[in-house]
Amino acid sequence: MVKISVVIPTHNRCDLLPRAIRSVQGQTLKDLEIIVVSDGSTDGTDELMKELEAEDERIRYISYKPGKGGNYARNLGLKSATSEYVAFLDDDDEWLPSKLQEQLAIMESDRRCGLVYTGVRIIYVDDGLEYLSIPKESGDLSRSILRRSSVGSTSTVLLKKDVALQVGGFDEQLGAMQDFDLWIRIAQITHIGVVSKAMVNYYNYGGTNQISSMTEKYENAYKYIHEKYSDLYAKLTPREMKQRLAYERVSLGNRAMRNSSPEEARRFYWQSLKYSLNPKIFVYLMLTLFNYKTTLKLRGKMGGGKKRLLLNLAKLTAIIPDKIFLNLVYRHYTGRWINWSNPQRMSEKIQLYKAYYRNPAMLPCTDKYLVRDFVTKRLGTDKYLNELYQVCDHAEEIDFAKLPNQFVIKTTDGGSGNNIYVCKDKRDIDIPAVVKRVNSWRNKKLYIISREWAYKGAKQSRIVVEKFLEDKNNADGSINDYKFLCFDGKFRYLWVDTGRYSDFKRGWWDENLSFRKIHDNRPLMDPPIALPDNIQEMITLSEKLAAGFPHARIDWYNIGGKIIFGEITFYSWSGYSVFDPDNFDFEMGKLFDTDFKKK
Repeated sequence: MVKISVVIPTHNRCDLLPRAIRSVQGQTLKDLEIIVVSDGSTDGTDELMKELEAEDERIRYISYKPGKGGNYARNLGLKSATSEYVAFLDDDDEWLPSKLQEQLAIMESDRRCGLVYTGVRIIYVDDGLEYLSIPKESGDLSRSILRRSSVGSTSTVLLKKDVALQVGGFDEQLGAMQDFDLWIRIAQITHIGVVSKAMVNYYNYGGTNQISSMTEKYENAYKYIHEKYSDLYAKLTPREMKQRLAYERVSLGNRAMRNSSPEEARRFYWQSLKYSLNPKIFVYLMLTLFNYKTTLKLRGKMGGGKKRLLLNLAKLTAIIPDKIFLNLVYRHYTGRWINWSNPQRMSEKIQLYKAYYRNPAMLPCTDKYLVRDFVTKRLGTDKYLNELYQVCDHAEEIDFAKLPNQFVIKTTDGGSGNNIYVCKDKRDIDIPAVVKRVNSWRNKKLYIISREWAYKGAKQSRIVVEKFLEDKNNADGSINDYKFLCFDGKFRYLWVDTGRYSDFKRGWWDENLSFRKIHDNRPLMDPPIALPDNIQEMITLSEKLAAGFPHARIDWYNIGGKIIFGEITFYSWSGYSVFDPDNFDFEMGKLFDTDFKKK
């Protein structure tokens, strides 16, 4: 039995098909079979393949008419394969010579792997432009793949035949994204490996009907996949759901740009901002002012990579004045303009807080390392702080050998729950990948997209490693998050988040600790949980930390009566939340004194 079966589905591409076949024949690993499946071709493919079969006994040709679609062709090739391992190659792509050999080496060195993928060189044929996409993610991707498609196209993948058949192969109902759909199912039962090199030349042709170029089919495919895997998506946390939705909207926007539809692209990018204020999205919006070809040229001139392009263009958003920027974003989220002269709502006053309030005492509060000293001095003790294992300037300095089996890594200048790595079992982590990921979070300059002044003063982005917290009294082990909203140093409202890993809920209480049925685009906690017996102590501590600020939110955890400090923030929801009932926005606004604007 040969080592690898290569499946090449084709339809009326007799001009391009020989290049794909030659790239398989040129592999350094020679022990393989080449199965070409013609899906109703009428352009001379049959005649071409007769010649090629005669030249190479490893080639096997399957042809049928009429065509039944690419997914049918791939499944037929998969079922016809005689090898343990199967690789797919689109008829308009080609492989680099060592692709299969490098993938097989990973597959055979780790029997947990059922699929190994590679990076790609993306070539825009008509424009004479190209760039690289180099992936890094590997291991257990069963959850992360639901947030974003990390595994590439079918041409990048080598997989075990029995794994693909076990999950049912390609879904023949899908008109696009059939690869992503299959990778989701495979990731649920096996580990994923990666060759972090561009081993595939992926060709894009203008004026074609490539499935990957049709935005509408792409959008419909997302909807289909969401419904198909609704049980898996239901297990994502609210934060993960936002990441998923933001990624999908950006993906659709990029697709629209490629199809020369900048207005449609802007619509998708604006939608993504509902879920993430990532600076990349603002850059994408700016790029809609150019045509796609110009964007590709900019990418090439800036050092050959999308990341470099985004980093350079992100700086341009900083030239937009704060009030104009905040007004545009506020309008997008709430449908209203900010009343700068006579603000009444809490959401409006937070925008004023960003634009006008400048108190140096806020700066250490937004740094996850410096805030520890702030809390200790204010409270006269450090007993409420979570255990700190290590603090360093670069992730390479983390001493993983000295860390316990579970821990949490954060950057000191992260915000909104971002830039946090949770390790629940040190034996399963890829340390070089974690180091690279954590380093990528440093010095993100969140102020550019949030305009939250307290984050502007961050001089140095450091890394802290802390104790992993869990509450075994909760079914999913998550910890309840208690958030105390204080105005002029006095506690006024409490909100509590529960079930961060499973059944997320949010509940609100007023200063009398009476439960309030408030909705803010989060599932309502009803009935409410019982508040901790030492809730009054938590209130007292919160008021001490909030003293001297017009508004501050103090976050705590409470595990079996042990109070643990979480964070201090001054800009809840960044001021973009919409409440039901709407008058709750006004109710909180009455407590927020904005006299600082006059000073």
